[in-house]
Amino acid sequence: MSPTKTFGTFFLPGPTEVRDEIMTAMIQPMIPHRGSQFEKLFERLQEGLRLGDEIPVHVTSSATRLGLDGLARDLLHLVPPADALAAEKAAGEDEVAEYRVFRPAAARAIGVERVGAGEYRVTGEAVDRLIARHDVENEEALAHVEQRLRRMGVIAALEAEGFEPGDDVEIGGIVFELDPS
Repeated sequence: MSPTKTFGTFFLPGPTEVRDEIMTAMIQPMIPHRGSQFEKLFERLQEGLRLGDEIPVHVTSSATRLGLDGLARDLLHLVPPADALAAEKAAGEDEVAEYRVFRPAAARAIGVERVGAGEYRVTGEAVDRLIARHDVENEEALAHVEQRLRRMGVIAALEAEGFEPGDDVEIGGIVFELDPS
């Protein structure tokens, strides 16, 4: 019967045996990422990384910018040069480029309409998200929702339509009595 080798034990996530050589490596001082020792290690790793013959793998560091110049250089070589004549033809007067206008404020737009006596409907992505995130049956949550609606301008818009405290309001398909104080 051979003697059993004992390992150190970690309890993350629990229990994991760790070989002695790994424990020894873990107590070695770390290499500073801005030092010459790291640059040498970085260059050695960079030389050995390739996916096949044509695709280089770039190890980069956002802290030190190591490797970013080589990555940019290789990316530029991958993009074919534009043919000047083809570019002029593509930008003819008869052709209109398609584009989409992004208006972030449109997502915050709200609509308020009176749907009956003492009943109002509020529409808009922002108010729908607000209601979906809170339980309006809970008094504290409802108070928070009312405060947010006031800051968003919903209460003022409701009052402009004739809203009075205690009227029913529908937001995101949920009807509740709104009594802002």
